[in-house]
Amino acid sequence: MPKTNQDNIENEFRGLLVAEGYIRLLEFLDKVGTKQLVVNRFGIDFSTYAPSEGLETRKRDIRARITSGKAELIVKLGDWTGLRKEISVELKADQFSNAVEFLVVAQNT
Repeated sequence: MPKTNQDNIENEFRGLLVAEGYIRLLEFLDKVGTKQLVVNRFGIDFSTYAPSEGLETRKRDIRARITSGKAELIVKLGDWTGLRKEISVELKADQFSNAVEFLVVAQNT
């Protein structure tokens, strides 16, 4: 059966989360939700360094991440309250640190 747009919905939450809140959130999600997929992710968000955009008003996210061993660069475009376009460039694992350094230099020039 082909995938529908419903299959591609992702919920993303942002905010300060201390250890106690994290534990309470996991307990809540385990109680009321069903795990669809569990991933291991390391990510760096370069978006907050864009001086012309604040966190609440920005319409562009620039990230480098490794998800379950898959390294990639991600750009998300659009308003947080609507549909967002995601552009992804897959990297070889040994290219990740160079890509991060590239983004650091590009953000600071």
